[in-house]
Amino acid sequence: MGDKDRRASNVTQGASSSRTPTPSRDLPSRSGITALLSGNSGPVKTLPDARAWLDKKGWVLAGEQYDRTKMVNILLTVSLLPKLPSDAAAAIRAVALLIEDNIEDSLSSALSSAIADKLLARIGNLPDELTRAKEFLDATSTKQASTVVQLNETATQHAATTLNLAEISSKLASIDAARLPAPPNGPLF
Repeated sequence: MGDKDRRASNVTQGASSSRTPTPSRDLPSRSGITALLSGNSGPVKTLPDARAWLDKKGWVLAGEQYDRTKMVNILLTVSLLPKLPSDAAAAIRAVALLIEDNIEDSLSSALSSAIADKLLARIGNLPDELTRAKEFLDATSTKQASTVVQLNETATQHAATTLNLAEISSKLASIDAARLPAPPNGPLF
């Protein structure tokens, strides 16, 4: 026997002669509840009935939104009515408080999702831009390393050339000045 069949049988087995469900472990299915509501003599059986009844009783004005916070407030207020059986009041309060807790959880989730979405939208291109910047820096670093190697080789060659020039200069200075012919004293022209 499936869950829906079990729930439906619980509704029919748990229903008293006035067609109201008695408490049981399994709640009736939505179709079972609809069947019980249609046989009930109360004024609220459908969504349009619910809106009209709440408006007629002044719980929610025609122009107001039917948000969950408003419905929680209605349920908690109804649970305080003096002629309400204590089990019904406790069930109404329990459901209202669970709905209110769900509202806060939903609000927190929605708020964190909205913040995350906005943040991701703003930094969405950042990984691509960082990748391009890294590639540029890698290429620049490689080029700089190549340039440093070339400069090092050039500096080494320059040092060798400078050393050779110093040796040649030293050798030239050590040549006896007497062996060189004297420069002419007069004008050459």
